[in-house]
Amino acid sequence: RAAALLHKMEDLYTAGDEEMEPDSQTFGAIINAYANDSQNDPKSTDKAAQILQQMNSMYQLGYEGVKPTTFVYNACLNAFAKSEGNAHQATQLLEMMEQQYSRGDLSLKPDVISYSTCINAHANSKTLESGPMAEAVLKRMTQRYLIGDEGVKPNAVTYTATIKAWMTSAAAAVAALEENESSSTTSAAVVLQAAERTEEILTGMCLQYLAGDGDQKPTKVSFDLVHDALVNAGNKESANRIATLKKRILDHKLPRRESV
Repeated sequence: RAAALLHKMEDLYTAGDEEMEPDSQTFGAIINAYANDSQNDPKSTDKAAQILQQMNSMYQLGYEGVKPTTFVYNACLNAFAKSEGNAHQATQLLEMMEQQYSRGDLSLKPDVISYSTCINAHANSKTLESGPMAEAVLKRMTQRYLIGDEGVKPNAVTYTATIKAWMTSAAAAVAALEENESSSTTSAAVVLQAAERTEEILTGMCLQYLAGDGDQKPTKVSFDLVHDALVNAGNKESANRIATLKKRILDHKLPRRESV
């Protein structure tokens, strides 16, 4: 239906109705529609990528109004993130945004949504590399923030997606062991690494939140993921500590800041 609407707008514009000229917002909305339909249509991700490619082609032909923007690229990243197995494409798309922005294209500046969505694509990829790859994206994001890019400041969504990615790595390690594709030593090492790293991330979130940064407040999902990671690694002591911390953080409310 979304594609049919786009084609109808294109036909009307070609026939002379200038008010029907598709723009980047229109294309972005179509891509978002494909992203939201990924569970029903396995080809929706490919269709979203094709729309983005079409936009780039039209822009190169002189159609200024369809120049892809951060909004459009984020919509395509969302399509990749919602469909398993497209983490590599999401990473490539984010890198393309970074490159274009570094060359002076301010309309393609990656933001917190860009990075967080790419990390979520890795979380949904269900591979051993999910955690390390998500961590690499988080590292780039953090580095950009630390040198002054306020628009890419990692938040609770970002960190929780990274935690989820590490859990995905651990699950993939266990699955590989069950299918005799990995040794017990290798599998145990990945599970342990996932537990340690997720606990580190969650601890950092809590510290930042208690220091007054409300954007870093972990959710119930954040705590439950880390608790499960620690239980799976056999670290019941840390799991119990996380359960206690969960109650403190979720019940805690930051004091209101007085307006100046």
